[in-house]
Amino acid sequence: MQRFLKSRNRLTATVRTGNFRHLTQGQSRGTPTIVLAQGAVFKEIEGRWSKRLREQSTAMHERFDKIEVMWISVSKIKEAGMLRLNAKYAKSRDRERTTLLNSFNELRQRHEKKAETLVLHNSDLLDAVSEERNARMKLQRKYNICGALERMVFLAKLQQKVPPTAGVQQGLCKLAQSGEFTAILDKEVEARKLDARDVIAGVSHLYRRASNGTNGNDDIITIRATKFNDNERAALAVFLKIQREAARCIYILRNFPENTLSTYWLTKFGRTLNPSGMHTPSPAIVQTKEITAYALWVDTLSGRSFFGAGRQVTPTPISFDKLRICACDRRRNSRIRVGYAA
Repeated sequence: MQRFLKSRNRLTATVRTGNFRHLTQGQSRGTPTIVLAQGAVFKEIEGRWSKRLREQSTAMHERFDKIEVMWISVSKIKEAGMLRLNAKYAKSRDRERTTLLNSFNELRQRHEKKAETLVLHNSDLLDAVSEERNARMKLQRKYNICGALERMVFLAKLQQKVPPTAGVQQGLCKLAQSGEFTAILDKEVEARKLDARDVIAGVSHLYRRASNGTNGNDDIITIRATKFNDNERAALAVFLKIQREAARCIYILRNFPENTLSTYWLTKFGRTLNPSGMHTPSPAIVQTKEITAYALWVDTLSGRSFFGAGRQVTPTPISFDKLRICACDRRRNSRIRVGYAA
């Protein structure tokens, strides 16, 4: 009974086995029949799969070609659509740009007209203020070179070229720092053989020098060579030219090149005037080699010259030491005359 209750492993271990023989054992040494049969089957299967792969590869290539042609066609259609859309947007943008440009031009024209109106209005105000300033200068007995410098700074403050709280000397120094002063100064120092640094240094005490010993009104504001040196006179000439080239053109100052013989005429609004009242041109001043700069005194309303009306003007050379400058308001004929006296 105990013999039958032994474990399976032990029972298996006690079973006796015979010798194992392969199916091909005992056959001849040639190729086994089963191997030959399996090789033929494998070749047949391989042939079928190779044919099937070639057919599928050909089908896939044909399908890819069709898809490629289809996508090329779709891309061309989309590209044509985008071109049409871009052309439509371009036309729309052109219309919008044209509309904006027209609106901008209309706005600019309105702004320019408004600016012109304001400029004319401001010019009228400046004219009125200038007239009032001239009258005050005469009442205060400052119609002289000192008052002329004060008037320059006063008008510069109205034009916002000088701070409103600046004094006269500070205003002159501020004007001397402007680009227009430097541009004119370069020409002046070259023509007069001076040093620009000395001229600028003379500006720092120009008002104090003009104030010393200046009392009462002058019929003609005179810059005397005995009171101002060459650098100070050059600085005054630059200031007067700045006033001349301003919008209101207060000062009339004519400069001519050296070593040139030229004849100039008195003009009024482009028309030649004769101081004697005739319309035939007559020489006002003939330049000589000694002349480096001079000016004409012209009454802008009557056309009279400094040499007087009712007689023929004689060609008269004037040297730099006797430089005569006339400042006049073109619209109201209010004048501040400045000249060099011997």
